Amino acid sequence: MRTIVSFTEVGEANLEKGAIYEGGHSSISLKNDPLSQLFKLPGFKKGIGNMSGFRKSNKELDGKSTNKQAFVILKDTQQKKKWPNQYFKDTETYVYYGDNDDPNKHYLDTKQKGNLFLEEVFNNAYGSEEDRRKIPPIFIFRSTGNRSDVEFLGLAVPGIKGKGIGQSLQLKTFTDRTDSFDNLVAHFTILETPFISREWL
Repeated sequence: MRTIVSFTEVGEANLEKGAIYEGGHSSISLKNDPLSQLFKLPGFKKGIGNMSGFRKSNKELDGKSTNKQAFVILKDTQQKKKWPNQYFKDTETYVYYGDNDDPNKHYLDTKQKGNLFLEEVFNNAYGSEEDRRKIPPIFIFRSTGNRSDVEFLGLAVPGIKGKGIGQSLQLKTFTDRTDSFDNLVAHFTILETPFISREWL
């Protein structure tokens, strides 16, 4: 039976693969985001924000943010119909498109630096053991289509077993009406980790 966590309980909830985390009912839409409540963690002064598909949280030391990432959330809004992100449950793989759709910008020059993050973590994933230790936990969520509710797909790692970096992270050119732009297509493996406690976070 699927777990459904109400908005009033999200701030105390654990992460459960396949669970639905309900959004709020405020007339101010930004207050309805369940992810900003779910990842409001004790000891962290800064939250993850409530905008964009890439949401990063840096480690903090003595109340100050450092340049080391604590974890990253990838949220699939399911709004990009021409290049939709895809979850393949049978293989536990996930295809995620980067954050560039501007023909006038370099694909790494995006507001949230999402594509830059993808390049870094995939290079680390296919690098040395020391490089792999630099990869932060990556949590993937997708909108359910019901208000601000989201489903937790799972804890993900960059790459797919048996595929090289050139197959797991691809730079592609997309055509949108009369414009073309470059964007990254990233392939993740979702781990068989059914439950993540708040204490672990």
